[in-house]
Amino acid sequence: MKKVNFLRQLEKILEQGKNKINENTKIKTINLDSLKVLELMAFNDSNFKGLKISPNKITKCKTIGELISLYGSKIN
Repeated sequence: MKKVNFLRQLEKILEQGKNKINENTKIKTINLDSLKVLELMAFNDSNFKGLKISPNKITKCKTIGELISLYGSKIN
């Protein structure tokens, strides 16, 4: 998946406005609660077959860039 497409999907999941999220966005400034983590995991299951990212790893990320790095080569 292209990084820009991932960011747009993430904006929808996190209920942020268009072009409001980038790699430098600090996760503590957005509403990443447990429900949003579950929505992100459901999105992952639909779009990244075989990729397992634990909720714990997601919540440890400080920036969107760190979150993207969890996907490795799946996001380019």
